[in-house]
Amino acid sequence: MSAEKPAPAETKSRIEFQKAPEEIRELIKAVLQEERAVMHMKTRPDIYKNILQHVKRLVQ
Repeated sequence: MSAEKPAPAETKSRIEFQKAPEEIRELIKAVLQEERAVMHMKTRPDIYKNILQHVKRLVQ
């Protein structure tokens, strides 16, 4: 009997993410990194500025 776990099925959102252009995936990853820094209900007044900078960097 094998103790290996089966690979999780791809979610619809993950499939859509993989279809997105590289620039969009990079933007999403950068935004999520900013969001992950906001843990346990801590507020970060600069989060909107940081996310905006990521968007501007990829749009320009």
